[in-house]
Amino acid sequence: FYFDMNPDSLRKMVEPHVGPFDVSTLSRACVLNVTYPSSDLFLVIKLEKVLQGDINECAEPYMKDEKNLDKVRVNAVQCCERLGKYRMPFAWTAIYLMNVVSGVNSLERDSCSDKESTGSNSLDRKSSMSNFEQLRKRASDMGSLTRRGSLERRTSADKRYSWSPEDLTSSLDTFRPVTLTVTSFFKQESDKLRDEDLYKFLQDLKRPCSVLKKLKSIPGVLKLDISPFSEDVKGCLTPELEPLIPVSDFDTLSGSEGKSRPIKEILEFPAKEVLLPHFFYRNLLYVYPKELNFTGRTGSARNIAVKVQLMCGEEDHHALPVIFGKSSCPEYCPEAYSTVSYHNKCPNFYDEVKMSLPANLTDQHHLLFTFYHISCQRKLEQNTVETPVGYTWLPLFQDNRLQAGEFILPVMMDHPPPNYSYITPDVLLPGIKWVDNHKGIFTVHVEAVTSVHTQDIYLDHFLNLCATLEQGRIPQR
Repeated sequence: FYFDMNPDSLRKMVEPHVGPFDVSTLSRACVLNVTYPSSDLFLVIKLEKVLQGDINECAEPYMKDEKNLDKVRVNAVQCCERLGKYRMPFAWTAIYLMNVVSGVNSLERDSCSDKESTGSNSLDRKSSMSNFEQLRKRASDMGSLTRRGSLERRTSADKRYSWSPEDLTSSLDTFRPVTLTVTSFFKQESDKLRDEDLYKFLQDLKRPCSVLKKLKSIPGVLKLDISPFSEDVKGCLTPELEPLIPVSDFDTLSGSEGKSRPIKEILEFPAKEVLLPHFFYRNLLYVYPKELNFTGRTGSARNIAVKVQLMCGEEDHHALPVIFGKSSCPEYCPEAYSTVSYHNKCPNFYDEVKMSLPANLTDQHHLLFTFYHISCQRKLEQNTVETPVGYTWLPLFQDNRLQAGEFILPVMMDHPPPNYSYITPDVLLPGIKWVDNHKGIFTVHVEAVTSVHTQDIYLDHFLNLCATLEQGRIPQR
């Protein structure tokens, strides 16, 4: 879930790069469904900013009293004008949700009245298949609580590190809406972008640990309203951006503060498989670039961005506008860019690219990954900001089956030749320059959530045989 808290005046600084916004991308509220409640649930918030340079240097104005603020503002305007299309990791924080669910009675009450607190907007709602049905009964019993931020979140309730199923159920039964106030964020370390690095930090959040004290803190305020689901919430959108009843009219939404905004349902990836029939059409693809190793590539390739496109052919105009926009941007885009790690030839990525798959896939549909070096510093002899430094691709529909899973792909130095989409990059084409002698250097994970294409290999084989027999063709043994 992506949200933009910047006012209109700041968003306009990057509007030439991202285009006009659609109403669905202005959401600041979401619906999260948890099928299997766990004592290890965290809410992770990541902050990004317009690409500027080294994370340490960019964070300095936020971490201390800056005397020359005019210089900082001028620099920000220049970066938005030139690099507003690109993002960089900046900061993060996490909230241990068991403290939210179980620590209501141990927290200090906010000074605002119950009448005032009932007017707050709900950021959490569940779908009808959730195991949190009992929480809905308490949606009208609103309270308002506050907690301290990232580095000072320790309370007496935190001393308990494990929860039995009975404790968890009891806490959920007594859970009431709560407002959390985060007052600081951890500065993002450029070499700690992997999910595995985040998991280690999350475990440290559950108990006193000196590791977190070593992380630098950036002051900032973020208020989160967390509450059970309420049936009468209006303006909800499904993961496919389809409106749910009761429907709200957002035609007059201008993006100004105080206006009504849509609420997005976030698709759940449960820890264990949920076996349920498909009641509606769903055909989504999630693409996760993971890591790239460009140490074997000569030339300037350090500030690397990955452009992801879903192609139905091999020309530029074959890029399909099926990528969901993130925040304050068009609803659908033909391309998505990863964050950029400054001066790093082996970057890790945490980006998620969500796509709406075409109903009818062909052999030419493929994911095209283009790697760019982004010039953060303006040079007189250089007119372009991005320079292509590599290409690779992933055919999506092979042997009549949608491809998903983790892939380690080689990277081509020049643009792929004609008819490349019919083969995989594992084929060593003659006369083509490959980075690091055709070794697999780019890791990407692809997750499909679809009612059209089965992900079970045995069921897929059975359906293909049925289709073959319907067409009057006898399959070969």
